[in-house]
Amino acid sequence: MNGIAEQLFVFWHWRLPSISWGALAIVSGKLLVTVLSSYLLYVILFRTLRTAFRRLDRDIFLVTLNVSAYPALTTFTLVCLRLTTQTTEMT
Repeated sequence: MNGIAEQLFVFWHWRLPSISWGALAIVSGKLLVTVLSSYLLYVILFRTLRTAFRRLDRDIFLVTLNVSAYPALTTFTLVCLRLTTQTTEMT
């Protein structure tokens, strides 16, 4: 076979690697923890702190929260997902 035919053969006959139910349960559990902790962080940042900062006289706290909340939430979620994939590869 030539190069293109080999690549097409490999592409069409590619299969997902087999994964055990135990590993799937571990990954699902870690993803659930990531989702729940991200939601908790969202509630803390956008509900609790925003309400507390609106009661203060200075607006700098609210401006800082508005600027940094989404990047902090995104960074937290991506780091958790990265840690999930790293520990899954080790098992």
